[in-house]
Amino acid sequence: MRQALTSALACNPNYSLLAQRLGRSDFRLARKSGIFNIMDQPKVSLNSQDRWADRFYFWPSVVSAALVFLFVLIVQMSRSLGFIIVLGWFSLRPVIGVILICICVLLAMTKRWKIALSFAAVAPVAWALYQPMVFCGPYVHLLLLEPVYHEVIHASNKPVGSRFASFDWSVGFAGDNTFLIYDETDAISRPLNKQSEVAEQQNGFGSVCAGNVRHLVEHYYLCNF
Repeated sequence: MRQALTSALACNPNYSLLAQRLGRSDFRLARKSGIFNIMDQPKVSLNSQDRWADRFYFWPSVVSAALVFLFVLIVQMSRSLGFIIVLGWFSLRPVIGVILICICVLLAMTKRWKIALSFAAVAPVAWALYQPMVFCGPYVHLLLLEPVYHEVIHASNKPVGSRFASFDWSVGFAGDNTFLIYDETDAISRPLNKQSEVAEQQNGFGSVCAGNVRHLVEHYYLCNF
């Protein structure tokens, strides 16, 4: 019965003509069954407007945070690649800013305020997360490469308790020199006038790093000069 009504309705979209074809009794039965209500419902389609409905999106901020993390990590881990990325960032930063502004303006012109705010939040989120990630970058760097450093340190012929090693973490262009220092005596954390050890035991880093280091973990220190 339902299939017959459906085919009849397809041939006769006008209800009056359908009633004439089916007869009054069958037409009343069809109305009671609700088949007209089902077939009158509009089809749901996900067009471009549905996919870009005006609501808040978090993925632009998440992508921005992920890119900042990768930027900081690569600069910390690779000197040559970090140098290229830093140059590319300073070159592309105005272009990225103009693109974000254009996207926000276009969305605002179409009165999609929530989506516009979602993209406008990209720059503040990246700026807010940059400094915390720069602070955490050396810890991630050390965590990833500590097994390599461990092998180098323990391959030294110096007695246990007085081993000293340094690893160049400089990015590779004009700016501060950054070195990771391993000092089992922890003397590098004190100024030279408060050390009992001579500066020569610190491979020349005592004159520039003594008392001017950032303690990371255990006997690892970070020196910028």
